[in-house]
Parts: sequence; C-alpha cells; structure tokens
Amino acid sequence: DYNVLPLVSSNVEQGIINFGKAYIDVDKYRSSNKPESRGVLALIGFKVLKEESTTIAFEDTSAMPNAVSGTYIYDWNFEILTNYSVGEGVKVN
Repeated sequence: DYNVLPLVSSNVEQGIINFGKAYIDVDKYRSSNKPESRGVLALIGFKVLKEESTTIAFEDTSAMPNAVSGTYIYDWNFEILTNYSVGEGVKVN
C-alpha cells in the first residue's frame, strides 16, 4: 500500500542472506494513521543442500552499520530504534 521497496544484499557462499523492506511513500503511511505495532521479522524457507547441523541467527554485517544483531527497526517517524533485543540463534539438524 505504501510502495514497498525490497532490499537484498546476500553472500550465499558465506551463508549470509541480507534482506529487508522499506516504505517509499512515508507520508501516505503516516497519514493512514495505522502504524504497524506487530508483525513477523522474517519468514525464511530453506532448501537442504547438505545433511549437517547448522545455526540460524541474526548477525551484524558490514552492509548494515550500527544494526542491532543485524536488524534495523524504525519508529513512526522512521527514526532507527535501538532499545530492543534480538533472540539468540537456533541450531537445526
């Protein structure tokens, strides 16, 4: 509804996927008076390439300076929030 811009910068060889989305039409979003207050941070599907244990986690990367565990969250005025935490990674088999 607000001209969502998908952002991607991944390095599959290193096991790094970096993605996000941003609203381009910020004024329309604010004038809707319907701020997002909850949602899904990420929904990721995987294809098994090799049978072994691995850990899936959010981490800082050079593509996202000053991120919180590799994440950015913005407030209603599109200021970056920093007063939140991201859970630890999960090991999968």
